[in-house]
Amino acid sequence: MWEQIAGLSLKTISWGGILAFFAGLITILRKIQPITTLTSSNFERTMLTKEKRMLIKLLRFIFQSLIYMFVLGFALYCFYGLYTNTFLNISKKTMQVIPSIFSFVLFSSSMFLSHLILSEKSIVERITGNRKVYVLTFLITFTLFILSSTLFIPSLIAPLVIKGEIQYNNNSELLVVVVAFAMIFFIYSIVMMGGSKFYLSQLDKKLKISSGEYFYIQENESSDKWYVYYPTNSDLYLLGDTLSPKETNVFRTMQKKDLLAQKIYVQRRSDEEAE
Repeated sequence: MWEQIAGLSLKTISWGGILAFFAGLITILRKIQPITTLTSSNFERTMLTKEKRMLIKLLRFIFQSLIYMFVLGFALYCFYGLYTNTFLNISKKTMQVIPSIFSFVLFSSSMFLSHLILSEKSIVERITGNRKVYVLTFLITFTLFILSSTLFIPSLIAPLVIKGEIQYNNNSELLVVVVAFAMIFFIYSIVMMGGSKFYLSQLDKKLKISSGEYFYIQENESSDKWYVYYPTNSDLYLLGDTLSPKETNVFRTMQKKDLLAQKIYVQRRSDEEAE
């Protein structure tokens, strides 16, 4: 099968469709300027609109999901080679057991991770009362979650390919099979990446691991701090008297040229805790 996939002719794909796809892709890339957007600093992102900030997060998430999808594809290739290796002589019964093991580890680790980050005081914290043990337990469980989620789907699909349960009669049908695999892997990658990011963000929220950066101005040394939130349009920025727009008591706006003419200070979460 892999030789046929490698030799799949592009004649089965419309050249007009390929050109239209790349033309549209180039237009989008020119508009969103992905390199500038993705490599922007925290302050540069503060100066961006909500839409562009969301776009940065979305682009990064899609890029990470695509990388994970290729890792899944490589894992599938490895399982195919492992199962078809005559020297190892892996039985069909073993092929059926391996995905069950990975699915059990995946389910158990995801449940335990949810307990660690969502409960006010997890069982690990109650028993040890040690932050380092808690973080180590989380990291070990998270590693098991990543490994099992990466190996589960490939170990499940490889036996189907070997036993011939995935049928195709020509290159066109083979292309459909490859596209179907890619779509399944991509959707699965989005779900697993979303789950991983959720667990890490909740851990960060619970332990306040990351410093966090907030930008503010003071029009003179004795005046209050005005935190920069985001632009409301191309020339006007929203400011407030607290770190979060949800908690602010007073809002104000400032033109971009006036804002950039001010000294802009950085406040980190670690600085705030020290105070």
